[in-house]
Amino acid sequence: MIEIRPLTTLDLPTVREIITGHETQEKYCVHHTETDAEINFQLKLVSLPEKQFRAWHPEQEDIELYQKAIQKNTCLAAYNGEIMVGIAIAEPHWWNHTLWLWEFHVHPDHHRQGVGWLLMEEVIQLAKNLKLRVITSRIQPTNVAAIRFYRAMGFTMDSIDLSYYSNEDQQNDNIAVFLKRKIKAEN
Repeated sequence: MIEIRPLTTLDLPTVREIITGHETQEKYCVHHTETDAEINFQLKLVSLPEKQFRAWHPEQEDIELYQKAIQKNTCLAAYNGEIMVGIAIAEPHWWNHTLWLWEFHVHPDHHRQGVGWLLMEEVIQLAKNLKLRVITSRIQPTNVAAIRFYRAMGFTMDSIDLSYYSNEDQQNDNIAVFLKRKIKAEN
């Protein structure tokens, strides 16, 4: 049985098993045009000729960021018994009342078993309890499965950053898209 609990410490070997990257056979291509009269961004879902795996593991700088977020008591983990199978690294930004979701991952062996759904429901409840107005998450347009999951959880595409990682993001197919879920105030 899956249980969601506060994340109080990072077990790095386990975290590295959970945060691995993503596999895809489709992606959203980003098209951007700009004239004096009109600026357009378009995301179009396209199929890839073969499956791709985009590996990603947290660097030391990321781990340090996660450690600081954990100290704010806003990070959660999903456990199957005592085994961590999902992680949500979140940090409140009080200046604009948002919950920034740095990382949200489920162990590959537990995909499509409802773990992500349970974990995200708790993240949403956490944001409500903190009286925050929105949850923000950054995703790459190649992670179509994650985009579909977030949209099913009530997130909407909010913005696109063509140079979030480097000045060559668009050429390197490494664009950042931001999905947000507005939180309704509870009476």
